[in-house]
Amino acid sequence: ATPSIEVEQIMMVVEAEDWRTPIIRFLQKDELPRDRSEALKIRKMAAWYSMIGDKLFKRGFSSPLLLCVSEQEAKGILEEVHEGSCGNHIGARALAGKILRAGFYWPNLHDDAARYVRCCDKCQRHADLHHAPGEPLKSVLSPWPFFMWVFVGI
Repeated sequence: ATPSIEVEQIMMVVEAEDWRTPIIRFLQKDELPRDRSEALKIRKMAAWYSMIGDKLFKRGFSSPLLLCVSEQEAKGILEEVHEGSCGNHIGARALAGKILRAGFYWPNLHDDAARYVRCCDKCQRHADLHHAPGEPLKSVLSPWPFFMWVFVGI
């Protein structure tokens, strides 16, 4: 037998707080933190951001709208751009630029790209070795550069 009344189900979805949360709250609900300095900081920062639907985008001078992503999404983006199907193990600055041109943004993008490239095993194994030409050591014949130290001991 089937029930005559459908049972309603309520799902509780908890969003994790990340760097985007205060900006989204301000843009959607005009809600600011109680701390005045933090509120002023968010108000100034929010001028560079806009909401389209439920997604946060950052406006730039010479770039299109950049989709703001969480730290978890950022890790996947770094991995895909650096080592993915079209990835070519580029350096940190080029990696950050490629991610920006792809339309993604997060505050620590350049630092995260540098850290990711530094920790990439393949990049470390196959990177160019930097060799400085060897030069024989030369002894200093004149005591003049160290002459001032003679008077210190006296």
